[in-house]
Amino acid sequence: MEKYKLNLADLRAKVMLKYGVSLDETSLTILTILQEEIGNNLTEHSQKLDHVVSTIKGSTKSLEVDHNYPKWQAFWFGMGKWGVASTLCIILIGIYTQFYISEQHKKKIVNDWCWWYKSYYSETKGMSKNAAEEWLANHPMPAQ
Repeated sequence: MEKYKLNLADLRAKVMLKYGVSLDETSLTILTILQEEIGNNLTEHSQKLDHVVSTIKGSTKSLEVDHNYPKWQAFWFGMGKWGVASTLCIILIGIYTQFYISEQHKKKIVNDWCWWYKSYYSETKGMSKNAAEEWLANHPMPAQ
């Protein structure tokens, strides 16, 4: 423990002026020691408290309003809440619908071509070249 040089006369005068009590040397010494220990403990607890407060502020910083871009922050908050899920759902429904419509269109084209070729070969089997050309003019090939 460190050695302190106490000026008991000054301490006695301070206590007497502040509290109106006259203390002996032992009481003044004990009072001085307690004040120093409490001051050291208070400093230590204050430092710990400052560290805890800075940790809490650092962890909630992402929850603070971004003053530079508040609209973007609100947008991405909303996207995280509902937007990404609904956007993904809409995109998947769109892809499925496009695929389904495309498949239906392909089936229709194939059926149209099959019908046309069947009709062409069955109708023009015994025809002359001019009659076949006339049939082709009346029944054009289906569009692709």
